[in-house]
Amino acid sequence: MNQKKKSRRYRFALIGLFFPALGMAQEGPCAPALQEACRTAQKLAVAIQKQLPMKASPQASLEMAVAEKHVLVVSGRFSFDAEAAKKYFMQSGVTLDQFQDRYSQSVKPSLCRPGSETYQFVRMGGVVEYRYAYSNNDPFMKFGVVRCD
Repeated sequence: MNQKKKSRRYRFALIGLFFPALGMAQEGPCAPALQEACRTAQKLAVAIQKQLPMKASPQASLEMAVAEKHVLVVSGRFSFDAEAAKKYFMQSGVTLDQFQDRYSQSVKPSLCRPGSETYQFVRMGGVVEYRYAYSNNDPFMKFGVVRCD
């Protein structure tokens, strides 16, 4: 597969991303049963990082991709602060938990597209974790994709 198609696939998988800090990675070396997932996380992080920073939406950008053992961590930032988010959620009648749940579910179809590298990565035990921050770098939300159903 040529590099341009791979870039598009990674970009498509990233478009639905948004927030910081889930902490699924463990300390120490990669577990023997997860060696392939650890190698794949490294490979995906390098490929994705080459495309960043990327504007995911008018309010959010993706800024960093790193591998932490078998976890591919993608970090981003929103263009608003906690006060603006609180005001938005109050006006819309949506809680942070509801927003996070909806957002994490919207990301899953692109990551779990059968045959994609991210689908294979998750199926082998890898985790894709999204960490998002407010505009001032305070943590906003985090979530992970641990299964492709």
